[in-house]
Amino acid sequence: MATRIELLDEYEAKLNGFLLRCDAHQHPVTKKWLQKNQNWKPMPDLRSSIVEIEQNPDGDKVIERHITFYWDDDLNVKGNEQFYVKNSGQADEEAVWLQSKDPKPPAPPETFQQKVTAWLYSKVGQVVGPYTIKHATNISADQASKTATARVLVEEAGALKWLEVYLWLDVDSKVQFAVVPNT
Repeated sequence: MATRIELLDEYEAKLNGFLLRCDAHQHPVTKKWLQKNQNWKPMPDLRSSIVEIEQNPDGDKVIERHITFYWDDDLNVKGNEQFYVKNSGQADEEAVWLQSKDPKPPAPPETFQQKVTAWLYSKVGQVVGPYTIKHATNISADQASKTATARVLVEEAGALKWLEVYLWLDVDSKVQFAVVPNT
C-alpha cells in the first residue's frame, strides 16, 4: 500500500495538469489568500488538507480523510478527489482513494478507429499520392481485421472530388490507404 505522498505522486504523474494548493484561494479583487474551509487542516506541503479525523475506541488507530484539488488539462476542469490515510506519519501509514477507486486510471489503448481517424485528420491539407486531402467523413473501422473505409474529399489537378478509400496497417503498423475504384 502507498503512503499519502506516494498516492499523490502517482496521481500527479497520471494527471495531465497539476495539483492546486489545498489551504486557500485568492480573492479575485483583493488578491488576499482566504482559507478554503476553516475546519480543514492543510498538510505542510499544501497538496492535501485533512477534512476529518476518526479513531478507534482505544485511540491507537487513526483514519484521516483528505481532499486534494487539481486542474485537469484533458477535461479543462478544476476538481477535487478525496482519500483516506490510516496511521498518518507512522511506519504502517497507508493511503487509499475514497471508495478504493483510482480517480485517474490509465487510458485505454488506442483503438484502430481512433488511429485511422487521427491519421486521416492529420492528412487534411496534405498531399497524399496525387491528391490533396480536403476533408474526411464516414470513417468506419473494423478493430479485428485492422481495416477501414472512409469517404475523402480531395483536390486533384484543381478539381474537387469525393473518393472512397480503403485503409489498413502495414507490417510497421503504419496506416496505408488505397482508392477504391468506382464500379
